[in-house]
Amino acid sequence: MTVSRHRLLALAGVVVVMVVTIWVKTAIRARESQPAVPPGESAMSSTEGPPGSKDTPASLGAETAVTGTPARGAAASSASSSDSLPGASPPAQKLPKLLELGSVTCHACQQMMPIIEDLKRELRGRVDVEFVDVVKHSEMADKYAIQLIPTQIFLDARGRELFRHVGFYPKEDILAKMKELGMLK
Repeated sequence: MTVSRHRLLALAGVVVVMVVTIWVKTAIRARESQPAVPPGESAMSSTEGPPGSKDTPASLGAETAVTGTPARGAAASSASSSDSLPGASPPAQKLPKLLELGSVTCHACQQMMPIIEDLKRELRGRVDVEFVDVVKHSEMADKYAIQLIPTQIFLDARGRELFRHVGFYPKEDILAKMKELGMLK
């Protein structure tokens, strides 16, 4: 019996999804268990990188429709607490947003980077497109309840989650989904 390449890729994707899920949960638990650093002291020396800076390839795609409810903490947040966080738009800007949550060391996330950069250029002034490295910004992984990377989250102009997709997402499919959600006219 011959196994098709597609089936092998799907099986490999399932294994990768499981590994990435375990990695993300472990990284979040490790961050939560780190002792608090007193004010004025650094949590790491100038020579070490962020904890958990290794990553694994991410999954094949999967998508979840959302019924207009924001992700955990994704609803409008106060400007004073979100101004410095990735994924937070300046208060004056009222554009729909595409958030790409991933890591610079994740293979599928690296494949998404040229697509995200193209979308940033093409949609400037119509849709805010942003990449967030969840290894460096674990608070964003918590805020949007990220379990696997890459995850693309489509937000309306008020910050409500409209749709999310997990895994590699072709540019044409992203644009079609934005039109379907009314993010593009």
